[in-house]
Amino acid sequence: MINNKLQNKAKYESFNYGQYEKLKRLFHDPSFEPIQVEELDLSNEKATTIPNVLCLQLLPHLKVLVLSGNQIHRFPGKVVAKELQALTILDLSNNLIEELDDLADMNLPNLSVLDYQGNYVNTYLLRIT
Repeated sequence: MINNKLQNKAKYESFNYGQYEKLKRLFHDPSFEPIQVEELDLSNEKATTIPNVLCLQLLPHLKVLVLSGNQIHRFPGKVVAKELQALTILDLSNNLIEELDDLADMNLPNLSVLDYQGNYVNTYLLRIT
């Protein structure tokens, strides 16, 4: 079992974590089991994009994703919805998201909370809700 964990750690070292140091630390932790992750807080990382899709694909049971306080301009809703079907809470607050389509394209049947406050898109979304 220890050998298996070392192999997984080596596999994750080649991933592109972008600007997400918290994500890199999580994936490099020897006790990390992606299938067990239900909550992921990647707030205040100064990231300009969402985490790498390869990382998201390994988190099928993720229910809570916090990306608040970053500098994300575009949020590919379709990509996130495809990889994170179990998502119930998505916090995108205080980013730089401008495109309404980025949020409107998501098809997440379990999503109960979407926090997008503090983005440039707020005034447009409030008009259609």
